[in-house]
Amino acid sequence: MAKQTDRLPWFLTGDSLAAPYPSYVIGAGARAIPGILQVSRMSGKASFSSALGLMKDQKNYFRINSTLNSITSKSLQLARTRALDNNLIPKSFFRNNTLSASSLCSMPTDTIVTVLIGGPNEDCSHHTDRMVHRLARLVDVQNCRVMITFSQRTADNTKQAIAKWQKEVQDDDKIFVYDPMTPMTSPQDSAASGQVSWSNVPGPKGAMGFVDGRNPYEAMLALADKIVVTADSVAMANEALATGKPVYILGGELARGKLKVFHRYLADHNMTRAFRPGRIPILPPISSISRTEAIKNRSEVNDTADPLSYPGDHPPWKNTLEGKGPEEAKRLAERLVVLRECRLAGKRVPAHVADATC
Repeated sequence: MAKQTDRLPWFLTGDSLAAPYPSYVIGAGARAIPGILQVSRMSGKASFSSALGLMKDQKNYFRINSTLNSITSKSLQLARTRALDNNLIPKSFFRNNTLSASSLCSMPTDTIVTVLIGGPNEDCSHHTDRMVHRLARLVDVQNCRVMITFSQRTADNTKQAIAKWQKEVQDDDKIFVYDPMTPMTSPQDSAASGQVSWSNVPGPKGAMGFVDGRNPYEAMLALADKIVVTADSVAMANEALATGKPVYILGGELARGKLKVFHRYLADHNMTRAFRPGRIPILPPISSISRTEAIKNRSEVNDTADPLSYPGDHPPWKNTLEGKGPEEAKRLAERLVVLRECRLAGKRVPAHVADATC
């Protein structure tokens, strides 16, 4: 049995760990492995450690096809209701955006596009000018309405470029930008001065935008007809796919290494498309598909004209990750219990668990 100690090693920072120790320690990605192994060591092997991700198989490791998330149709509806009740998003963006034939085959009037912007990393750089230029086409050419949210990693120059573009448009019903890293007063507070602006972060005064119940991120996914995600973030791409809505990747040509492989996999399986909005408007074609048929058989609809992607024919959308996060988490938990019990009892791990892939 490994020596038990509460002292952290030189490569880890934070609070020291003390008993009672957790039964399970789960991490995702290569960077999490040193931490979860250290917890197992500090607990004297009392904590069973396991890692998740897309890396090569190894001991106590489960390959998963997407990041775990809690997004379902029910959670999206709840987030939408909470955002409306708490004035987290301008009311002009709330409407009945139920999937229809026109939203599948073309760009209907008043389409809402939610854009998730991450930040550059070692496997993906950002081209800010190109990004803003493409986003501008959504409003100027395709007559869309855009909601944009930043992440903790979004660079300041990207935020400044988006703010400049937003100022040029000067229409809060066309563009809504949410920055979770900027403390701002809420619309109710600013109303006292006679001016209500949605140009920055709505939320509690002096608080960051990650405050529980005040972040409209999931509501923005719920209100979207289509979703655009920067190529740097695997998590945001999977969360967008969990909604079951059309997902476009912005800046995928700048991805390298594992990110390039990840986005190629999604594109090859018709789960995402490259975000290349057209330079001219694409009008809705005359379609014989009824609204009911489109909703029921949406996977069979061939979007031959897609104003948000390359011109030409596109194969039908296929999304096998819609609402699958909770199901994968449940299956994973069941396998972890079996694996831990087998290790403690010295029994052979069943093949269906040892070789499992969620």
